Order: sequence, then C-alpha cells, then structure tokens
Amino acid sequence: MSDLKCTQIKAGNADKADLTAKIKEQGSPMIIDLGFSIKSMLGGAATLLNASGATNFVYKIENFNGNIEEVNAIEGRSKVRDRIKAIEDAGGRISFDSLAKIIFKNNLRMIDIALPEIMAKALLNFYKGNGSIISDACASLPNDAELKEKYDLSQRDFEYKIKAFLRAVALGMVPNKEWNGLSAAHGGYLIVKENGDVVCYHLHNMDAFQEYLFRNTKFDTASTRRHGFGKIYEKDGNLFINLNLQIRFLK
Repeated sequence: MSDLKCTQIKAGNADKADLTAKIKEQGSPMIIDLGFSIKSMLGGAATLLNASGATNFVYKIENFNGNIEEVNAIEGRSKVRDRIKAIEDAGGRISFDSLAKIIFKNNLRMIDIALPEIMAKALLNFYKGNGSIISDACASLPNDAELKEKYDLSQRDFEYKIKAFLRAVALGMVPNKEWNGLSAAHGGYLIVKENGDVVCYHLHNMDAFQEYLFRNTKFDTASTRRHGFGKIYEKDGNLFINLNLQIRFLK
C-alpha cells in the first residue's frame, strides 16, 4: 500500500471517485486528472446506491381496516412484502407521499421533475414481489394508471429518465448531500469482473455506460432495523410506511 502511495482501500460513500489518474490523450499535449469509480464483482455484488435513512420513500396508507401491531409483527425473509400484502388484504391503499429527506427529493427533481414518483412506483412494485431487475421494473411503468394519467409517458421516456438517474448516482449524486448536477467521477467507471478482467466505461461513451447500468442493476432489500423502514407508523393522525431504495449490481 505504501509503495503505491495509497492510504485507503476505497473512497468514502460521499466520494464517487475511488481512483484519480493523470490521463494524456493521444495527439494532445494536455495531461488532465480524471477520477474513476471502481466497482468489483470479485466478492459480493457491489452496490450502486447504498441504503441509508436518506433513501427512504414515504408512502401513505388509506382505508386500512386491519391491526397495525399484527402487521408489524410479521417476520421472515420476505417480511416487507408480506406486510404490504397484509395491508392491502385489509383494504389498505398504499400511495407515494414524499421522500424522508428533502435533499434527496431535490436531487431527484433536478434530474427530472417526475423522477420521485417514477422511482416510488418502481420501488413499491419491487417490494410487492414484482421483480427486482431495474430494466424489468421500468417495463411495467407505462401500464401504471396514475403515471399514465399524470404524465402519459412511453416506455422509451421511462427508460431515458431512469438511465439518467442511474448515471447521476454512478458519477456524482449522493442522497444525503445537495447535488450541483456535476460529475465527481469525471473519467468514468472501472468494473472488475468475476474472472478478474477489468472493463473501463469512459464518459466519452456515455450511451454504452448508461445501457450497462440499466441492464445490470437491481433493487435490493437492506436492513429494515438499521434504516428504519417496513413498518406501519402513525403521524398527524395518518398512517405511513417507509420503503428503502438500495440498488445493487447483478452478479
């Protein structure tokens, strides 16, 4: 480590550039410093967006005729999905209300004004058990009656917006920090594959990079206890449930 002048293995969660390199492009006298984010598939599947309290989406529950304590007592590996089913079986209607943190909401709205609602719909579908892969989740969005009535977007529109979100997360935007719209990993992404090969997605080829993210990421369930989601709670006389957004690369 010391011979490589390296003082830490990885950058902090708020820093998208894990490695900074001096790059000299062929035919140009300029030498520039470019940051690259590194994702390794050698161990467990790497995360694109880490779970935190800032990545909680808040949903309002209406017309619920069940027992809150009984629903919250449901346990097991699929407890969040099972709790949502129990809510709906008891007449409850779950709809997106807000994000837990205004900073993340504003960051999403900077990418696209409709993005908070789009991601909320896709996330709720995931927790209902309707698939985890991002591209598959996107395919179901044009059929959502509420989104269709409000925005009337095509499949291509949804893909464009979600790709823009994934790109922003990969290159600069973090949920708990006000984002200025700029990239923090100006060089691109280095992907260490399971066989040890290294693939570089340079920002010069943004279309291929976005497509890779779109086809190779999925929703993932983090710790409900650590991040405070998955249980019904009451606030100002209304019922709510938080669902957490974490995105992981496919293995």
